[in-house]
Amino acid sequence: MNRPLEVDLTGGRFGRLTVTGRAPNRSNKVYWHCVCECGRETEVQTFDIVFGKTSSCGCYRRERQRQIHSKSQRN
Repeated sequence: MNRPLEVDLTGGRFGRLTVTGRAPNRSNKVYWHCVCECGRETEVQTFDIVFGKTSSCGCYRRERQRQIHSKSQRN
């Protein structure tokens, strides 16, 4: 049986996240410990970080919601 290629993402930057090391596996999936530009720490699954599904700790979504809400308040 062929085993998938394992890649070390440590030091990589994906969106606002910087990978600082490997986190414990969960449900046979590999997770990575990441630090966001805003300073928050989070753990992200390999697939989600490599294919762009997760690019921040959630701060970007909160920023966008605030922008949308403030625009709607001005009108």
